[in-house]
Amino acid sequence: MSIVDSFQNPIIFHDQQGRIQHVNQSMLEIFGLPDKKSARGLNLIDNFSADPKEAAHFRQQLNRLVKPGRLQFEWHCRGKNGNLMTMVVSIAPFKRSFCTQLWEVTPYIKVEENLRESEAKFRLMTENSADVIWHLDQNFRFTFISSSDESLRGFKAQEIIGRTIFSQLKPEGVKYVQEMNRKRMEDEQKGIKTGVIRYELEQVRKDDGFIWTEINVNPFRDSAGNLAGYDGVTRDISQRKQAEQQLHLEKMKLEHTLEQLRDAQAELTYLADFDSLTRLMNRRSFQKVTEKEIQRSLRNHHPLVLVMLDVDNFKNVNDQFGHPKGDEVLVRLAAILSDSIRQQDEVARMGGEEFALLLTETDSQAALIMTERIRARIAHEILPLSNQAEVSITCSFGLAELNPTEPNFVDFYRAADEALYKAKQMGKNRIEASGFIQ
Repeated sequence: MSIVDSFQNPIIFHDQQGRIQHVNQSMLEIFGLPDKKSARGLNLIDNFSADPKEAAHFRQQLNRLVKPGRLQFEWHCRGKNGNLMTMVVSIAPFKRSFCTQLWEVTPYIKVEENLRESEAKFRLMTENSADVIWHLDQNFRFTFISSSDESLRGFKAQEIIGRTIFSQLKPEGVKYVQEMNRKRMEDEQKGIKTGVIRYELEQVRKDDGFIWTEINVNPFRDSAGNLAGYDGVTRDISQRKQAEQQLHLEKMKLEHTLEQLRDAQAELTYLADFDSLTRLMNRRSFQKVTEKEIQRSLRNHHPLVLVMLDVDNFKNVNDQFGHPKGDEVLVRLAAILSDSIRQQDEVARMGGEEFALLLTETDSQAALIMTERIRARIAHEILPLSNQAEVSITCSFGLAELNPTEPNFVDFYRAADEALYKAKQMGKNRIEASGFIQ
């Protein structure tokens, strides 16, 4: 579980009822627990949910999880000193229990709530401020503008009268308003009376800057109902726009964090079954596969062979070239083994320089021939290293065919391992078979 302790987010392994089996250091710190021993046996749901309703919600979500699968939901809980927290919960099956990861989103929720509150205040402020009121003629030239525009944008009324509204907008704003007006005129020509149109546009300030404004434009008609100009009201929405942009950035950050959490979950799931160096199955995963193949072999009366192999004198490689180059050798050996077996066979790294092959529907004689071919290939292959050096290795092999009277992984593994030990004792770079093979 050492990799779990490296995660900054709380990780908890627990059973179906929520009883804690293992936690990482982050969980202890956030929930105020002294050590892992004190956490073991506590009920994650009952002991840390904010209230019974949250506990019931957690259990309901947990009961929905179908293996294999994963689910996420929000959970309100209490951490160190009883502080109320909001967590994003990610649960996935793990062995015979569940792996739950937590990500505290309380700060982000507070930011979002504060931004919504700020937006409401900004709207209240702008609605009660002196809005800019103006009138345009049919050619979109200002014929009137209230003095409040000076407070908003810095222009006196006489500086604006006679100029077009397009002179007050950014190029993209001009294009947008002209397109909207074209559609309005088409409707007017069809006899469709248009009403108020609302825009959100950046307007020019006297200091050469820009300000976000909300513009409400209403057609002004003469006594005959013909379009004679436009009445409009402008208000400052720059603070609301800033709040929206800040909220958008905070949401992007949260989405990025959640994506990192999902990536970490995927990596954790991968590392539970595969060796991080060679990307082969690890011992735990290989045992599960072997146990299934044992049962299939017994049902179908097919032979099954387990081959254990170990790099000879691997310490010399590490001593001569260093451990990083020793790791390169293991990676290249893993590639050779993967390339040398059939599609239906399995290969795994059992730990250190020890590997295992599971040869399905293969009797001992065929397995010996196949293993000898692999042994010879390894012995004759020159392995290049990243520092331009080259190294040759040999391996010792122990071979065992499944004994129907002892159809279990432990005995199967022991037989192959004992044969491997014998190969080491007999001089290495050789194959030995268990006593069950005739």
